[in-house]
Order: sequence, then C-alpha cells, then structure tokens
Amino acid sequence: MIQNYNAGITSYALWFSEFKLCLSMYQEGNTLDDIKQASDSNNIFEMPSRDRAKRASRNLTKRLKALPENIINQFEFLDVNNQKLVALLSMMLTNRLLNEFVYEVYRNEIILGDRVLEEREMIEFITRKQMESEQIAKWTDETSKRVRGSLKTILRDAGLLKREKNIDIVLQPFIDIHLAKLMKQDYLNKELTALGGQN
Repeated sequence: MIQNYNAGITSYALWFSEFKLCLSMYQEGNTLDDIKQASDSNNIFEMPSRDRAKRASRNLTKRLKALPENIINQFEFLDVNNQKLVALLSMMLTNRLLNEFVYEVYRNEIILGDRVLEEREMIEFITRKQMESEQIAKWTDETSKRVRGSLKTILRDAGLLKREKNIDIVLQPFIDIHLAKLMKQDYLNKELTALGGQN
C-alpha cells in the first residue's frame, strides 16, 4: 500500500463499469500498458476529455495491479455487490486515506450499530489525520470538504452508504465466502475487517 496521503482522491471515482472493462481486458490477455494505450487512442472508458481518459486509465490499471491475481480470477464469479466491493478494495489498496477511512470510520459504524454517518464524524476523521500528517495539515478547508465528499461518494457507489432524507445510512455488505477466503489467503485481513467481514 502507498504510504503517502494526498488529496488526489477527489479526481477519481469508483468507476465500476470502467473497472470491470479494465479487468476483463486484462483477463483476455491485454497487458496494463495495452489497456492504457487503448484508452489513450480510443477512449475505451468513454471519458469526457483526453486528459481525463489518461488519468482514469492510469488509476484503473494501478488499482488492478494492486489486486491479488486470485481475486482478479474470482471476480467474474461474484455477484454485482461483491464485484463493487472488489472495485472498492482496489481503491483501498492504492489510497491510504480511503483505506484508513473505511477501517476507522465505516467499520466503527458497523461495530457500534449506529449506522448513520454524520458530517461531524467525517470532520473528526480529517482533523485526526491533520494531526498525524504534515501533508494533510496543509489542506485548506475547501480541500478537506472536497475530500470528505469524495470519500462518501465512493462508499455510496460501492453500496456501503445510502442517502436518505439528507442522511447517510451505513449499509453492511454480504461478503461472498469465497472472496473472504481469498482476502485472508492474500493477507488482506485488515481490509476484510474494515468492510465488516470476519477476520
């Protein structure tokens, strides 16, 4: 996992359908460089600009590279909800802030049974990280706000949050038993626990 914090998460999304296409192309024998080239030349991920397409393909291939091969091979046999969890996992493995957010904030909601993610909890998380990291301490209030929004959007897209009447309801996924087993085999116990699974 990368060690540095950054606010780059505001430039990315779960991109579930794009992630599925990237993974499918990889399993068909395309290299990560092939996928980047296809994105650069043919905009296969249908991004609105060349710059966006380039950033998306680099991010998606980086995420794919971070996933264990066993989980990549299991992907097509998972239901859509668990495929979204794999897409989220790929982001957690390449973004330290997201990884820690899911473990420290989302997981606590599951454990405590509160099931409502409040803005106060988001602010407390970022404030705590600002005390731990000089990088995050330099963020402006606007950057912090954008990062908090991105974190929530990613969890919503992954099926872990549902927006109802201006409230973010925390949802606990049903983690496929085969996926959970593979995560344990590949030493992703922390990530499994973060998602509410049994370690």
